[in-house]
Amino acid sequence: MLQVFDHDPEFLVGGWHNVLVTVWRRSATAPLIRRVAPCQRDFMRRFPGGFTLLTIVEPQGREFSAEASAEAVKLGRESHPYIRAHAYVIEGRGFVAAAVRSIVAGVALLTRFQAPQQVFDTVGEAVPWIVGIAEAHGAEPLSHATLITELAEARRKSTTPS
Repeated sequence: MLQVFDHDPEFLVGGWHNVLVTVWRRSATAPLIRRVAPCQRDFMRRFPGGFTLLTIVEPQGREFSAEASAEAVKLGRESHPYIRAHAYVIEGRGFVAAAVRSIVAGVALLTRFQAPQQVFDTVGEAVPWIVGIAEAHGAEPLSHATLITELAEARRKSTTPS
């Protein structure tokens, strides 16, 4: 079952086996990233052999301030040894969504992050990839459909503050 650790109308962070999920509904801010940090640290303790990340950016969530970027880099450096893969889902259609996907893919290449990273258009495309890697790193066999369904339900329920 997908466990929601924290949420408000701006974002959601939760876990499903050894998959840490973040959903950015609006612009990522440094205070929100600081709220994700304890959840990610908990995953580092719970999964010392590593875990996977699934980051979902909704169409309204594409802005990332310099302060937020600095917080994300700090958290990334701390968790880097534990991350086995990172799937980015950039939702939306059209030129802007495609441009954001290209930028994220380019940044992923330039970061020299040792774990595999991939950018997807939809959750349905990302889940088989991230679940396959999660299973390779110790998760019991996981149902793609279950994660997709539970994630959709958590996103629907979590639009009000926790």
